[in-house]
Amino acid sequence: MFHVEHSKDISVLTDFLRAQDISFSQQQIQQLYTYKSLIIEWNQKINLISKSDIHKIVERHFLPSFWFAYYIQTRRDGNVLNILDLGTGSGMPGIVLAICFPHISITLLDSSRKKTLFVRKVVEELNLNASVIGDRIENQSRTLKNKFHLATARAVASIPNLIHWLHPVLIKKGRILTLKGINYREELSDEELDRRWAIKPIPVSRDWLNFSDYLKNKFMIEMEKMYD
Repeated sequence: MFHVEHSKDISVLTDFLRAQDISFSQQQIQQLYTYKSLIIEWNQKINLISKSDIHKIVERHFLPSFWFAYYIQTRRDGNVLNILDLGTGSGMPGIVLAICFPHISITLLDSSRKKTLFVRKVVEELNLNASVIGDRIENQSRTLKNKFHLATARAVASIPNLIHWLHPVLIKKGRILTLKGINYREELSDEELDRRWAIKPIPVSRDWLNFSDYLKNKFMIEMEKMYD
């Protein structure tokens, strides 16, 4: 049984992920190490992640990001050609997805200038197939109209807000993936949501919970856009 404790290394995570059929080249592993180092370095200057999380980057930030990657991979959806990571912050899950799926174009969007400066540095340093937009999604809805097959969002907003903001930029049958706690149903107060969008909760797999209880009581919420 895998279990992450305080300050475990990336090698423990990649061993676990290989057991979940997520394979890595040496280059991708090195990209993860470099990314982690950049987070630690820049976090001394700007608030990328909580100081209490700085020694738990693997289990509290990388692992949830890889849960997005795992879900995308297990769907075996070859039609996903581009992904928008909304409110990317320090770049999760977007940077992790760019490392995992170099053939997919990733757009990282955040309104914080300092955080977009950081993710631009990461994209450049790791030579990723990704672009960075420093703006609010509302200001980009026309420019990005019907552009994306998939949007991801981690700890960004409520489900109704995500749907409202991302509806214009997704193609028909485009999807939103977000990670929510066990009380996610409290956000579904608008009766129209179920008719306009197909919403499906996916619990975290037991193997992942054995690796770290940080994902306990978490659900991947998939929302599919049913009309333009």
